[in-house]
Amino acid sequence: MRTAAIWLTVTIVGCASVESPRGDGTTPAHGPRSPASLSEATDSATALLDLRSESSPVAQALSNRGLTANACATTLRIQDALQANANDSMSAPMQRLAALPTAAPSVAGELLLPFVPAADDAPRASHIRRAAEFVCHAWQLDASLLPPPQGSVPVPGAQGAVYAMDFLLNTPRLLLEDALRDRPSIEEVESIARMLRVEISPSRESRAALQGATERLGTRLRGENGCMWAIARSLAHLDTTFGVTADWSTEEAEPVPPEIAAAIGGSVLTAQEVAGIGWVVVGGTGDNRYDMSRIAAVFDPAGNDRYVWGTLREGNQGIVDLAGNDQYEGSAEQGPAGAWRGISIVLDVDGNDAYSGGRLSGGSGWLGVGLLIDRAGDDVYDCGQWSLGAGLCGAGFLFDDAGRDVYFDRGFSQGLGGPVGIGLLVDSSGNDLHHSRGATRGADAVPSVPLGFSQGMAVGARRLLPGGIGALVDIGGDDRYEADEFSQGGGYWLGLGMMIDTEGNDLYRGSHYSQGFGCHQAAGALIDLGGDDTYWSTISAAQGAAWDEAIGVLVDAGGDDSYRGGALVQGAAAQSALAALVDFGGHDHFSAAGPFVQGESGPNTYNPDHRSARAFSVLLLGGMDAFTSAGPWTDNLVWQFPTSGSDAPLDTPMMGLRARGVMDRRGTTHTTSVRSAPLSR
Repeated sequence: MRTAAIWLTVTIVGCASVESPRGDGTTPAHGPRSPASLSEATDSATALLDLRSESSPVAQALSNRGLTANACATTLRIQDALQANANDSMSAPMQRLAALPTAAPSVAGELLLPFVPAADDAPRASHIRRAAEFVCHAWQLDASLLPPPQGSVPVPGAQGAVYAMDFLLNTPRLLLEDALRDRPSIEEVESIARMLRVEISPSRESRAALQGATERLGTRLRGENGCMWAIARSLAHLDTTFGVTADWSTEEAEPVPPEIAAAIGGSVLTAQEVAGIGWVVVGGTGDNRYDMSRIAAVFDPAGNDRYVWGTLREGNQGIVDLAGNDQYEGSAEQGPAGAWRGISIVLDVDGNDAYSGGRLSGGSGWLGVGLLIDRAGDDVYDCGQWSLGAGLCGAGFLFDDAGRDVYFDRGFSQGLGGPVGIGLLVDSSGNDLHHSRGATRGADAVPSVPLGFSQGMAVGARRLLPGGIGALVDIGGDDRYEADEFSQGGGYWLGLGMMIDTEGNDLYRGSHYSQGFGCHQAAGALIDLGGDDTYWSTISAAQGAAWDEAIGVLVDAGGDDSYRGGALVQGAAAQSALAALVDFGGHDHFSAAGPFVQGESGPNTYNPDHRSARAFSVLLLGGMDAFTSAGPWTDNLVWQFPTSGSDAPLDTPMMGLRARGVMDRRGTTHTTSVRSAPLSR
């Protein structure tokens, strides 16, 4: 038996950062300065984790211990696993992570930077333009080839409104028709969605039954005839404004054509059937009711209106509502801005609105693109699965610009990138509630924890189709996030899930796999840029966690934060994975009830032939912090390397690092201590 305690000195150079304000508007006197912007926070976190950098505390510590080769073997194992499964269906960001897993924070920051306001408040592209460019970046398409913004479409009266809706919808129809030819049927897509609810790791029988459909879903994504390019071009075509000069009070109502009389309640200014689209209705200034299962487009100038959906509708659809407290009521099959083999857009300019529906609601797309933009008001979203910014071999976007909003769903929602899909939810202001309550039993059969897959989540069908890209971005406000299993900035099977909150005192409540995690060759990141936040995971695998050749990262840029979890939490990886939690400052508290926590790796039993590629876990801190855990370590200031050696049993903890004081005020040299645990043989 041999025992030794080893102390390491790590020198950190060039970690740029700036002061981060507290939630009460004051600046904390304690602790190092925190990154104020998304790019600063993510780039700094990436630099700290970069094994190739001489200034990285991780690289220096490992080098001093002679463990660089072991850590690099872990990242190489992740690279090999991702590249072995890569194909034309894998997103460009995941391909980049296959080349450099430790770049996960930077990749997330670069992708979502266009949706976060710049410090100088410089003019930005429209929501729609940014959505189009996001699709291009996700699937390695040339965004410079997108058509330019359309400018302003004049709306001098009712007839002008008809022309405007014709202009919006007919070109995307032509773009998508060819790209969606020979695609799977609704029954096949429903089978994939249903399979994900029941067996997220498909059985051999399920894979055989869905093989034909998944092959057609995963082909012709890129290129000038690909469906993602058609979606990006369709979004770019929608990048327009409405030059409304009409005096609606002087417009006279017209009789409703008998063909759609039963589909309209209230007076309208005109209703016309437009070639290639269907019925286009211009509402009056009073309250109206519209049956959207029979109407292609509505332009409504005022009134508290009600929009309802019935059976599933294929093709293009659009709603522009300028004012009023409106209700959008979807059916079990489809709802507002829910696209099936086409494009569906809802633009609501003003009012406190309510959006409800089952699946395909609130900005979601299956083999198409759903886009919901709400400009103002305190809104309520209450939808089913595959809603609120969700896509399956398509894209779904939800942009809410103002108000105190409430988001409810039944799983697979709130920024979900399904197989070969894109999902994005962006809330620009207000104290918001994001609540997801899954409707099916969890993957690990915990009776009290349903399957979530929500809130910045990406999921693929294992060994069938890679996951896409899912993201939830919330700008400003004290927000509350509640979700079930597999939620809050996570990826599953070649998917990339991201969650970003820019400021405010926020609460994150998750369960199993949550808050910046990756599982089975995937990646996830949760980034919080400020405020005194609370992270609570009721079970395990959370707060910068990764399992099975995956990548999970949580970055908190400042504030006095609280972290509470079970096993495999707070910068903890297992099964040849890479996980990190980076907190740049503040008086933080870390509590963990299970094993493999706070910079300690779990076992490697999945990969017995790769003993050198042990899981790699990192916890990097910049403030004065306190720790509580069930682990064997007693030093509350610095962490250690657990036992190393390729001859150690596969269930022996390996490759862990906890270091505090890793950030400085203005990039000057800073020194911290890293202590190893006793080595026993």
